[in-house]
Amino acid sequence: MLNNVHYYEYSTANTPLTARQVKNLRDRYENAIVTPKYLVLRHFSPANDFMAFFDAGIYITKFGDCKFSLKLPENNFKDYEVPFAFDVLENQITWTLNNCEMYPPRFNNRWLERLLPLRTEIMGGDLRPLYLGWLCGVRDGFVIETSPKPPCPEGLKNLTTAQTALVEFLGLNTASNEDFYCI
Repeated sequence: MLNNVHYYEYSTANTPLTARQVKNLRDRYENAIVTPKYLVLRHFSPANDFMAFFDAGIYITKFGDCKFSLKLPENNFKDYEVPFAFDVLENQITWTLNNCEMYPPRFNNRWLERLLPLRTEIMGGDLRPLYLGWLCGVRDGFVIETSPKPPCPEGLKNLTTAQTALVEFLGLNTASNEDFYCI
C-alpha cells in the first residue's frame, strides 16, 4: 500500500487554477506537486476537500478506501435522476470502494487521466458510468434487494475507454455479472 500515507490526485477539466490558488496550495502542502491543472499529494493525515478547486479527484486513504469524484455543472447535473448506490452531493458524484486493496492493480495506473473523460460523457447524457457505480454498490452489498433497479442504459457491451477504466477501478468482473449487460 502507501505505508500510512493518504494519496490525493486531482485535476481540472476546463478552467485552470489561478496563480494565487496554486501558490496557496503549494504553501499549505509543501510536498504537493501543484500545477494550474493538477495536484498530487501524499500526506500523513487527511487533507481538505480539494474538490473545491478541481473537477475530478482520486483519494486513497491509508486505511485502504478509494474514492473517485467528479464535479459536474449544477445546471447540467440537476437534470439527471440518480437513484444509484454511490454518493451524490449537489453537483458532485463519488464512487467509493472500501478496502480497495482487494481489487488490484490500484496505484500508478494513471487513474485520473483515464477516468477524467467520464465527466464529459455524463454531461453529454451518457448514464453508463452511473449504472456501473450502481453495480458496484450491488456487488458490495450496499443496495437492498427490494430497491428498484435503475434503468439499464444502452451500450453496456460497447464501453468507452474511460468507462472500461472505471470498470477496472471499481473491480467489476464483467464476465461473471449477469446484471452487467442487463440480461
